[in-house]
Amino acid sequence: MGQIFRLRSYRPAALMVVALAAVMTVAVACGSDDGPGAQPTSTPDTSTPTPIPTPAGGPGTPVPTPTQTPTPTPVPHSELQAKLNAAREKWDSSAPFEYEFELRWSCYCPYSGTPTLIKVEGERIVSATDPISGAPIAEDERGKQLTIDELFDWIQMALNLDGGEVVELSFERDFGYPISGSVDWVVGALDDEIGFSVANLREDPGTVDLDQLRRSTDEAMFRWFDNGPQSYEFVFRWLCFCPPPANTPTRVRVEGGQIVSTVDARTGEPVTALGGLEYQTVPELFQWIREQLNRNPDSVQLEFDRETGYPIEASFDPIRLAVDDEIAFFIDEFEVVDTHVELQSELDAARARWDASAPANYSYRFNWLCFCLDEYTAQMTVTAQNGIVTSVIRVEDGEPVSAEFEDSFDTVDELFDRVQKAIDQGAASIRAEFDPVSGLPTEVFIDENYQIADEELGWNAGEVISLG
Repeated sequence: MGQIFRLRSYRPAALMVVALAAVMTVAVACGSDDGPGAQPTSTPDTSTPTPIPTPAGGPGTPVPTPTQTPTPTPVPHSELQAKLNAAREKWDSSAPFEYEFELRWSCYCPYSGTPTLIKVEGERIVSATDPISGAPIAEDERGKQLTIDELFDWIQMALNLDGGEVVELSFERDFGYPISGSVDWVVGALDDEIGFSVANLREDPGTVDLDQLRRSTDEAMFRWFDNGPQSYEFVFRWLCFCPPPANTPTRVRVEGGQIVSTVDARTGEPVTALGGLEYQTVPELFQWIREQLNRNPDSVQLEFDRETGYPIEASFDPIRLAVDDEIAFFIDEFEVVDTHVELQSELDAARARWDASAPANYSYRFNWLCFCLDEYTAQMTVTAQNGIVTSVIRVEDGEPVSAEFEDSFDTVDELFDRVQKAIDQGAASIRAEFDPVSGLPTEVFIDENYQIADEELGWNAGEVISLG
């Protein structure tokens, strides 16, 4: 957690004022034996979700919903006192000088369940605001505003009272601060129960320059879109408290901007991501980084490639005083993939099969795939004789294509030439499938430039018939 400077002194008189004020708050807001108090209301929390601190009892320890009235389940006083003493000792040994956290009270009162963001310096609250809007919050609007030390004192006061009962207590496992608790001030009285919950406790808030990190991310992203390839592969690894194979070094292959394979970098076996952490393309990783920055993490480490901008490392600690919430990814062995090399080999083999068995005269079914008139994209029967297209007939109605479009249809050899030209000119993306027997290019899609819309061209072809 780094070096911590802490100033602390205990003032019994001041603490008693805090305790009495808390009791008064409960008495006024929560009613008495005379009848039920105001019904609880709850304002939904629309803030970005953040990891919940690990309770002292481990991940399975329940944390009560702040808007629910606790159900009394008596716990021996000595056990609760020991739990409180151990937690406070942890907090006293590690408490930061500056921190902030969200405090919610749960009771029969108008502000039940509505959080207040409390910022503390030393022993003093310096601000209390709405976590979403940032607007200042008066103490009477959302209940008593306490530091973590004062919250410990509030719990101790509840343990010392006669006639009451501390129903539940939960503390953060490593740093000891209270996570939740509930008190029945007078056993048998109605509507006097009150609980609290603490969330998103951050040490030294505001030390990360998130605006600068966003600018650095945007600059790297612009470099990627200016210079980055559309086909590439890299070894990717999540680093987190996640189930396997999330932490497995995985070779991710991207072709034409889409992931085509993910395999274990050590064994070559296929790998499927688990635990909600999917493998992503570089643009998707940029989006993930921006989302994490928008959660206002306590600690961030980012590194980008100087030339193309792809992220080499992205490490986030959402809440420094929470355990097991850290997450990072690393990219190694980044390589540009020249898919045209593989395609050239496939094209040469397919063309050799066609040349070896192609009839001099033939017909085949064909339709273009493009942003074109229906006359182009309708399915046609194309007839070729001695290397020249002699007729193009619409399959739907048996009528010939309009004379102005006759020259827009190719022989099979000319289809091969189109694929070869796209390879030679370095088209951004080429996808092609060939008939395993005849070699005919059956499914082809060519995108000359990713940054130009509607210029993509492709086709479907099949059903070659020899005409002698």
